[in-house]
Amino acid sequence: MRQTRNLAARLVEGSGGDVSSLQPMNLVVAVAGGGSSAASSIASTPGASSILLESVVTYDRRSYAEFVSANLEGKSNGSWLQKLDGSTCKDGDSSFSFCSSQSALLLSRSALSRSLQLTSSFQSTANCIGVGCTSSLVGKVSVEGDDIGKRKGRKSRAYIAVSDVLHGTTVFDIELDGSNLIVDGEEVLGSRRDRVEEDAVVSNLVLLALIRARENLRPSFKIMEEALGRKDDRIEVRTLDDFPQKTPADGATEISGGNADAVAILPTRGGMLSLFSDDNIRFPRDVIIVPGSFNPPHQGHVGLANAAVKAIKKRNRKRLSEFPDSFSSTTIINSMWNKLSTESGSVPSVFFEMSVTNADKPPLDSAEVQRRVDSFRNISNANMPDDWAILLTNAPLFSQKTVILDNFIKSYGQSPTKMTFVLGADTMVRILNPKYYGNDRDNMIAELEDMMQKGVHFVVGGR
Repeated sequence: MRQTRNLAARLVEGSGGDVSSLQPMNLVVAVAGGGSSAASSIASTPGASSILLESVVTYDRRSYAEFVSANLEGKSNGSWLQKLDGSTCKDGDSSFSFCSSQSALLLSRSALSRSLQLTSSFQSTANCIGVGCTSSLVGKVSVEGDDIGKRKGRKSRAYIAVSDVLHGTTVFDIELDGSNLIVDGEEVLGSRRDRVEEDAVVSNLVLLALIRARENLRPSFKIMEEALGRKDDRIEVRTLDDFPQKTPADGATEISGGNADAVAILPTRGGMLSLFSDDNIRFPRDVIIVPGSFNPPHQGHVGLANAAVKAIKKRNRKRLSEFPDSFSSTTIINSMWNKLSTESGSVPSVFFEMSVTNADKPPLDSAEVQRRVDSFRNISNANMPDDWAILLTNAPLFSQKTVILDNFIKSYGQSPTKMTFVLGADTMVRILNPKYYGNDRDNMIAELEDMMQKGVHFVVGGR
């Protein structure tokens, strides 16, 4: 256990307490059975809150199934599972194994999905990572260490998968030596690893897989090989390209080709990357949408966005101060979410939204979209909102924007606000003009009521 605690400290604090060179990490750990000491050792390390969001032990098979189903239902049709050669089950196939590289991958992708849900800053989604571990540990089954009954000849196996949005998934297939030690040509009876020792080995391997990511040791996995100290211990490593990195131009092509309605572009150390599309976009609470053509983006756009952030934060503080006298579960839950919104470090996220398609013109060329997106880099980061990204859509009309975003933005509690649009006064005048609703005032009112039902709010700035 001491080695496990030391590895957890290295993961959280770095070697010698130096965290400056470590990769930021928003971590969710999901373990089914053996290896659970990895999660508890991280949680008991001082400073663990800097990387750990959640840990889950799905010991019962129904617990495993419900955790995976809740976090992966319908996600990308599971096409990324096809990247695990020979281990993908078809619908209705009874060959699924709860201890396999496939089951570990399902856990790691579920854990990554949870990390994306729990990360409040959209820019920090680039740091989201999920680890999944499944295992079948035999250990010695008698005091003497001799195999008996149906366990004779079986070896312990573990499968660890680590998934993150910038590097995809790495799967580790591990087989542990199930024999007694041989010393000077003689078998040492009772020296086979017991169940506790095997659990410690698997826990250490989970931690080392995370250290490998946090210390940027990819593609080497030498530190994991070194943790397997017995002659017949085996490890096999596979890397899946299940999160291919795309450019803004790629995102524009997805939209103009009809393959996506919305694509989120994130500023990262490696440049502007198109990482998420449609229902894979995890819009944070209090999302602010700033529509525009951004040809080019300028300080007026940024100033309007920053003013909206201040207005939303002020509104949230006001809501928190208006806690009702009643203490029903609904009011308490609403108060809880409002408190989260006003906590230190919690800031509204700003999406600069640009439609790739146009009601009267051909779609923007992908190279032109790339140029406009890259132009955001010309604005000093010190002037930009604390948390911002770019959203490409297939929605030239305002009514289309609200319909598309309503499908992808999650509601929190019973908050009346789901999305806030930041507009210039001239745009707001057009939204309130029956001319743009077929010169029919009733149509205009119906559209506005529909926006209200969708939780649409506005922040309007003058020239």
